[in-house]
Amino acid sequence: MWRVVAAIDPNGSSAEDANECRIVCVGLGSNGHAYVLDDISGVFAPNDWASRAITLHRERRGDRIIAETMRMVDPNVPYSAVWAFRGKVTRAEPISALHEHGRVHHAGPFPRLEDQMCAFTIGFDRKTMGYSRTALTHCCGR
Repeated sequence: MWRVVAAIDPNGSSAEDANECRIVCVGLGSNGHAYVLDDISGVFAPNDWASRAITLHRERRGDRIIAETMRMVDPNVPYSAVWAFRGKVTRAEPISALHEHGRVHHAGPFPRLEDQMCAFTIGFDRKTMGYSRTALTHCCGR
C-alpha cells in the first residue's frame, strides 16, 4: 500500500437516535486501486469514536487519520483536518468514479457500508436514512 488512512465522518451526538459515526480504514495500493480494509462505524460519543479511530490507525500502521477534529484525544497522532465546503454528492463523485472503473475493493464484507453506498444518490437524505457520508471520500476523494 502506498498510503493507509483511518477516516472519520463524525456524528453530532451519541443519543439513541443519532446518525452513526463512519470510521473506515482505507488503503491506496500501488496499482492505484483503493482497498476498504475495515469499517468500525457506529453511534459513539466523541471521545469514544476518536479513541476507536486512533486504535484502528495504530493497528493498521496507518499514515494518517483524516477527520474534522482529533486533537482533543491525542495531540500526537498524525492527523489531517478536513472541512466540508461542497455538498456530499459532489464530494462522493470521485469515489463513485473509482467504483465504476472497478478500482475500489472491499477486503471483507461490510454490509452496512455497502448498503449506505448503494443508497447514496443525488436525492439522498442522510438524516432520513440515518447514515453518514462514507469516509472513503477522505482517502481517495478530492
